[in-house]
Amino acid sequence: MPTNWMVAGACPLRQLKNDCGRKRLRMELLAVDVREAARLTSLSARTIRRNIRLGRLDGVRVGRRILVPVESLKALLHVDKTDHGG
Repeated sequence: MPTNWMVAGACPLRQLKNDCGRKRLRMELLAVDVREAARLTSLSARTIRRNIRLGRLDGVRVGRRILVPVESLKALLHVDKTDHGG
């Protein structure tokens, strides 16, 4: 089982549970698809694709899908862990 990466489309942080229901591992996503990137940023999928095309956002083609690194989304939105928007 991977220890510190995951690519999916549900949420940026996932909690895996063992059979007893206890939290075992917290994994942070490396990348999300265009639709999930749009949902996470409150932008449209078209805007996400446009930003990839213009080079403002990294996009990686894997088969027929385009994945967007989460760090690239954070950089686009200038997200700082110490800044809480206030």
